[in-house]
Amino acid sequence: MYYPFQCSVIVYWYSHVMVSDEVLEQRYEEGLRSFLRVAYQYTDFSFSLYCSGYVFQWLARKHQEVIDVMGELIRKGRLEILAGVFYEPFFSLVPRMDYARQIEMYMDMIRHFFGHCPRGFCLPLQMWEPSIIPVLTNARVQYTFLPSQAMRRYGICDVFQPHIMERDGKTIIIFPTHKLSVHEFFSKHMMILGRKLGLGKHPYQKIVFLLSAEDIANISEQKMRQWGETLRESCFDALVLNIPKKWYRKLSDFSYISRVNIPESPYGDLFIRRRNMQSKRKCAVKVCLEEHPESDTLYAKMRYLNILVKQFRGDKARKTTAQQLIWNAQAYYAFWAGDNPAEMAQLRGRYYHFLLEAEKTLRLQGVFVPSVLSVDYDFDGKNELLYTGHDINAYIHPRGAVLFELDWIKKFWNYGNTSISSQFTTKCKSCSRYSFADHFFRNPASKRKKAFPYLFADIANFSQKLYRIVKIDKSKRMAEFESNATLYHNTVIIRKQFRFFRDALSVNYVIRGAHRNKQNMIFAPEIVFVFPDSKQTRVYVGKKSCQIPCSIVQQDEVFLEDAVNHSLMTLSFSRPADCFITHEYARLSKNQRVLPVYQHTLLFPYWQISLQENEDFSVTIMLRLSKR
Repeated sequence: MYYPFQCSVIVYWYSHVMVSDEVLEQRYEEGLRSFLRVAYQYTDFSFSLYCSGYVFQWLARKHQEVIDVMGELIRKGRLEILAGVFYEPFFSLVPRMDYARQIEMYMDMIRHFFGHCPRGFCLPLQMWEPSIIPVLTNARVQYTFLPSQAMRRYGICDVFQPHIMERDGKTIIIFPTHKLSVHEFFSKHMMILGRKLGLGKHPYQKIVFLLSAEDIANISEQKMRQWGETLRESCFDALVLNIPKKWYRKLSDFSYISRVNIPESPYGDLFIRRRNMQSKRKCAVKVCLEEHPESDTLYAKMRYLNILVKQFRGDKARKTTAQQLIWNAQAYYAFWAGDNPAEMAQLRGRYYHFLLEAEKTLRLQGVFVPSVLSVDYDFDGKNELLYTGHDINAYIHPRGAVLFELDWIKKFWNYGNTSISSQFTTKCKSCSRYSFADHFFRNPASKRKKAFPYLFADIANFSQKLYRIVKIDKSKRMAEFESNATLYHNTVIIRKQFRFFRDALSVNYVIRGAHRNKQNMIFAPEIVFVFPDSKQTRVYVGKKSCQIPCSIVQQDEVFLEDAVNHSLMTLSFSRPADCFITHEYARLSKNQRVLPVYQHTLLFPYWQISLQENEDFSVTIMLRLSKR
């Protein structure tokens, strides 16, 4: 004997600020609009809808008519709008107060559009965090949804009934969800799907299907209409389509609702279809910061600005504006980009724009003073050196004494937004992808003198060595680092002095030999910058333009033009240097094709040096940013 069961459909649409209006328009026309047109015609069909805050804003700006249609369906009881977090962050990566306010912001937007507040909640990427229960109940959310496979992992076998969960004395109802491909959903009868999943064996069973609006775009409207006709002809005594809001009102029908406890969703749940993620099935979401060190730097920047906002006193409008800009940069897209990490470089550039704009908003004219701070910026137990100036920010890490962030405040652009973890097409295996990482190479044979140095054997890589801070002079905005290494069984001492100016910084190197034997080698500091568009980045030597990649011989000045930001980066050398410049790309798999995606630009100035005991080699590199 089969019992009647109830079914609910949730259509969700995630998106981020880097998606262009053209792409959103195409996804809307082929996906959500077609689905709404079919759903509107079949009065027996009810469903729930979740769109990210950015998508709802875009719909209200471009297609007010669809907002009106949604309002009509809501009044008829056929559509339920689910709440969410406005910018869709990972809960464990942002402060609790931030995502609580983002939930309130989303609620206010829905109330403005439709005149009521939703009572259901859709989790970003279906990633669960128990600490959000008190936040949701304070926002008057009554129920949310969790993937059935996640519930089965913790021994919850009944995934066709609601459950209850408690945290800090607050409770919330959990409805299990089942995610299907749109092809499977629209190609099979609802009754067949239900029987296949084991529905109908017990009374009051309920199932919630999740469908992506972007995937619905791959289904023709004709196929949707055929599916609607089969749904209309089906036996509704055995199948009832409804929305979870009505289920919640009839919870008294259940003789018993089991109480469950589910911990935070592991990082491996983001890679359900990946076989090589088994080792991270039980790891916390913060593992993404270990996988992508560049995301860790962005996370540190976001946390640092949160502290500045809390310390800010005075203009409340400035504080509110800065806080909302920081929320923009808390979206999960900033820290994790799915199966294509190559896309993260472009996303991070946009999110750094929000953070730098927030930082400038907090600087009061006539009050802000440039400063040099020594603080544990990235939570690794080592104090970093932070210079914050009127035109630039420059952050130095003692491991390698490298420049890991260079902000051009006027254009809200971080030229140090380099990618560390991607697979690159170039052959540079020892590169750190940080600026002013120091390398020593073997002195090549005479026939290879014209070759660029990073094909040579790296006999000493200082990028991972911990430099000792010799001196910090805050009044002169200067810091000095020192380290040593063994080359050819001989010791070499290297000293780096950073000085900061309004729109520039200089690095003075002093390299001293500490052995009687003569030492011949190539000294090459690695310099890495990220430009908005590699095609609009040009290299000039004097007035002559050079095509990248290029090798420059014995020059004391190199210019890099950033046409997007209308800025000019000038690198000056106190000694004429040979220099190799190239773009580096990551491989992006798309539509069974491998496409190169620009990551950053690599510069290698180098000098052939010969040192004896107590003999010094010194060179100064000046980096200046200016308007073009």
